[in-house]
Amino acid sequence: MNLFYDTLENIKEYDIHYPKNDIEAYEIYSKYSIVYNKLEIAKFQNIECNPFPIYPKKYPIISKPIINLYGMGKGAIKINNEEEFIYNIKSTNFWCSFLNGSHYSWDIILRKGKIIYSTCFFGKKWKLGTFKYWKQKNKPLLENIKLIINHYLKDFTGNVNMETIGSNVIEVHLRMGDINLTDMDIIKLALLNLNSNVPQKVINKLIKKINNKDMQYINLIPVWEKKLINFDIISNSKYDMIKKSIVPILDESDMILDYYIDSPTHPDPEGYKRWFLLLTFDLEYALKLVKKLEKIIRNI
Repeated sequence: MNLFYDTLENIKEYDIHYPKNDIEAYEIYSKYSIVYNKLEIAKFQNIECNPFPIYPKKYPIISKPIINLYGMGKGAIKINNEEEFIYNIKSTNFWCSFLNGSHYSWDIILRKGKIIYSTCFFGKKWKLGTFKYWKQKNKPLLENIKLIINHYLKDFTGNVNMETIGSNVIEVHLRMGDINLTDMDIIKLALLNLNSNVPQKVINKLIKKINNKDMQYINLIPVWEKKLINFDIISNSKYDMIKKSIVPILDESDMILDYYIDSPTHPDPEGYKRWFLLLTFDLEYALKLVKKLEKIIRNI
């Protein structure tokens, strides 16, 4: 079952167009595309930051592309001292203070700048740019999220995804994050909201239904592999072998609600390849399963 496409089929009488990734969103919402500039967003929040080659006053710092439309923390590295900074000084990235705190991904549905729904996922950090799991939670929006919406998106209609560390927003995306994996009515709201011809009463009815629901929150668990020498050369052949070995295990499990497999060319954080993303209500079961799957993948 794919809940998102099932929902899309359920509302096929409406003409729904949605950005499938940040590349499409950046073009579709060109009026608001400044939010993809991470240096701009950091400066707006008074986070210490600057483009290379301007030196920071203290370390550690995080170096990132100013705009990254591929996602997955691509190009992000931690710089611990001046020697490492000088080694990277010709970078076209920007740097900002290395932030500490809990990492969350927020999905927000806006209608003419008004928040009509939001949810979030707590990310259990692993290596830089990677996570052991994402756990959906009920949590009030951070103040900096509201400030960014009011400043940059005050008349925006659509879906917004923001990532935060502590109280600070580190990334803004004008598309769905993981909201498309949650609940059919929420997905329906996220999609119907994109069509200005959908009557307001339809939107209001959905919002009321969602607010009265007893939601069962999901967990998202990635399956990783550490990239070794020549990984990119063998990834295509390995992809076919992984599908053959892993997909039957996932299909047989009643505890896995759904799963997604990433292609060999799917963007990844430095040094690691994400092969699968699993959806489940049972986090403990899935974490044990992932250990088993990652061991199989290492031996392929």
